[in-house]
Amino acid sequence: MVYIGTYNSGAAALAIPILNGACLVMFSPANSYPGLTKAVEGVTKPGEPDSLYPNKYRNYARDINTDDVQGGASSEWILSLGAKKAYVIDDGQTYGSGIGRAWAKHFGDIGGTVVSPNKTTESYDPKASDYNALAQKIKASGADTVFVGAITGQGTPKLWKDIVAGNPGIRMVGPDGVNEKTWFDGAGSAAKGTYLTFGGVDISQLKDTGKAWADAYKAAHSGTPPPFYAAYGHAAAEVVLAGLQKAATNDRWAVLSAIMSTKDLPTVIGNFTLDANGDPKGGVISSYLVGDSWPPEYKGVITQAK
Repeated sequence: MVYIGTYNSGAAALAIPILNGACLVMFSPANSYPGLTKAVEGVTKPGEPDSLYPNKYRNYARDINTDDVQGGASSEWILSLGAKKAYVIDDGQTYGSGIGRAWAKHFGDIGGTVVSPNKTTESYDPKASDYNALAQKIKASGADTVFVGAITGQGTPKLWKDIVAGNPGIRMVGPDGVNEKTWFDGAGSAAKGTYLTFGGVDISQLKDTGKAWADAYKAAHSGTPPPFYAAYGHAAAEVVLAGLQKAATNDRWAVLSAIMSTKDLPTVIGNFTLDANGDPKGGVISSYLVGDSWPPEYKGVITQAK
C-alpha cells in the first residue's frame, strides 16, 4: 500500500501506527515536521525519528522542505532586512511549535536576539478573545520583529490585529501556515507589510512541464492559479508512479526501495531527488511581502546559508 497525504498536525503521534506498519510507503506533499525523518537539536522530540520506525527501516518520504529549513531560511532573510530582536510565538500545535523553535534557534545562532521567554518560542491560546496582553508583553520586550508559527485557523487574524495595534510599525513574519487568502482577509489592514514564506517553489516560477501543468490548471479554473500545495501533490503522485513503474512488480520491498531511491526525476516542481532521510535534496524556499491586496508580492528564493 502506498499512501499520499498531508499528515501535519500531531504528525509524530499519528505516524507511529502507519510508519513500518500497515502502510508500505507514505509520501507527503505538505507535512513539514522534521522529526519524522531527522533529529534537529532544539526542534524535534527526544528519540525522533528512530522511535517512529520500530522495524528499523524507513518508509516515509516527502517532497516539501522541512520546518527547520524553512525556519532557518526565513530567519536569515529577516536578519538581512535589519531585524535585531525577535519575539517568537506559536499556536501550540506540532507544525506551529516546530517551526517556531526552528526559527528562534537559527535566528539566535546567526546573531539575532530572541526576546521571548527562554529565548525560544512561546505558545499562545488560539481560543483567546483577544491578544492585548500578549501585545503588551511584546512591546515591553523591545522586539522589533514578531515571528508567528501557526496556521490560519488558530486565531491568527485576530492575533495579527492585536499585535500590530499594540506595536505600530513592528515587523510581522509568518510561515506557509498563514500564507493564504483566508488569513489575509481575516487580518485586514494588519496583514500589510507581513513577510511570508513557503517551503517550496512558487507557482509563478514553475518551468517546462510544471508551467504547462499550471497553465492548464488556470485554464480549467477560470484563470485562478493552482494553490501552493497542488503542485506538490501532483509531484508526489509523479514520484510514486515512477517508483511503481521502476519496480515493475508487486513485491513490497522492491516498491519501497524504488520510491526511496528517487533521483533526478522530472516532475512539475523540477528534477526531484530524495536524500537518505526521505527529504527533498536541494529544494527551495520562496519569500513574499504582503501588500494591499492578495496575493502577496513574490520576493524570490531564499536559502539557509549559515
